[in-house]
Amino acid sequence: SQIKRRAMEMLADGVSMPLLIHDEPTARGSIDAGCTPEDAWEFCVIGCNELGIPGRSAESSTAMNGNVQYLELLNDTLLNHPDPDSIRDMPHLLSCLEETMMSRLSQMRKHGEQHRKRLAESMPTPFTSALMRGCISRGMDMLVGMDYHLPGVYERGLTNGANALAAIQQVVFEGGSLSMTDLLKAMQDDFQDASVRAHLLSAPKWGNNDPRADKWAVELVAMRERVLNAIDGQFGSRPHMVCHVVRSLHHVDGRRIAASPDGRFAWTPVADSIGAQTGTALAGPTAILNSVLKLNAVQNYRGGYNLNLTLPKNDTTPDAILPLVETFFGRGGQELQINSFDAAMLRDARENPENYSDLLVRVAGFSTRFVDLSSAQQDELIERAEITA
Repeated sequence: SQIKRRAMEMLADGVSMPLLIHDEPTARGSIDAGCTPEDAWEFCVIGCNELGIPGRSAESSTAMNGNVQYLELLNDTLLNHPDPDSIRDMPHLLSCLEETMMSRLSQMRKHGEQHRKRLAESMPTPFTSALMRGCISRGMDMLVGMDYHLPGVYERGLTNGANALAAIQQVVFEGGSLSMTDLLKAMQDDFQDASVRAHLLSAPKWGNNDPRADKWAVELVAMRERVLNAIDGQFGSRPHMVCHVVRSLHHVDGRRIAASPDGRFAWTPVADSIGAQTGTALAGPTAILNSVLKLNAVQNYRGGYNLNLTLPKNDTTPDAILPLVETFFGRGGQELQINSFDAAMLRDARENPENYSDLLVRVAGFSTRFVDLSSAQQDELIERAEITA
């Protein structure tokens, strides 16, 4: 309790706050995957927010078995469809998306398993393996000889994927203001017609505790689980683990993904965490947390998730933050990273870095000096602060 209180005081003072992890859903997820309770409760953070069991399992931080980028999968499904106007409703669209996901993740699992075995044979790590429980007695490299090999998968783009599906439902199937072909043409033109983009942006958004948007995030996660469970059975593997990890990969992903149905311009960043897209959280931090709670971390995020929450500096006090955190964790939340920013101070630090050599900020899974960030990352944190001010 004293440690938590001190963390809240640090945050209220504008100091970067440590990563918060809730033990219960994290340990229970590993137990459900077949780990012993004694091992599961010894988990630690082994990456930015990836979770694993020291010396026994580390595949959430290597994720050789693929990536789930929901927005990219949805774009590929739509843009490669031979007759997009034949997609008659949301269930039909989801069926097409699941087919794409199954094909992609099956290929990734096959490649990942082969790659892991090749590395163990051609690039063994005997000294590191000697530190892993059981590898010496088994005479095996850590990549194939640890106690638990739970196929690790990285996940990103859930926020944008849910927003995109909510937009398609409202604009194409309910409002009928666009056909699917019209939507795809607007995406290919990078929304030169601003009115089309405005329609898409007006749709409900994930992170506002709005069931019209939140149901699509829940559906995407359920789809991912169906696909990965089937692949586990196909390969005869142990239950998979999924880690929603972003760091700065939302910039990397964005540079690869064309304009999308959520109204996002081509090659621009996607959401920076599993929370709301910056600028779309209209109902406050409690609504963001309520949306994320619908995802069932125990079942769906054995490898952890990355939730960034930015609060306004003036209203952030220990008495305000502690109930927020405790209620979120008490209802099954797994991970939380909170920043309390003063937008004016960040702007001044960008212009006068020599005066702010000790200004620490939490980006996504890591903290660093603000003045060491790229201009794009600095601008992103300033935007987060301005929107919450």
